[in-house]
Amino acid sequence: MPQKTNINNSNTAIKVFNIQKKAIKYSLLSTAVLFSPIFYLFYSKALFSKIQSRRFVMLA
Repeated sequence: MPQKTNINNSNTAIKVFNIQKKAIKYSLLSTAVLFSPIFYLFYSKALFSKIQSRRFVMLA
């Protein structure tokens, strides 16, 4: 009998661990979604400045 309860305990532990993994994944996704516009703005600005500097180099 103790063996059976031990197996059940390990199963619940695995379930809890999987739930925690899912929660971490979703929290990371939500933060990525929240911060993606900011990152996109910074990235597009950087890209734009790079293109401008290349243009100036080509002109000069």
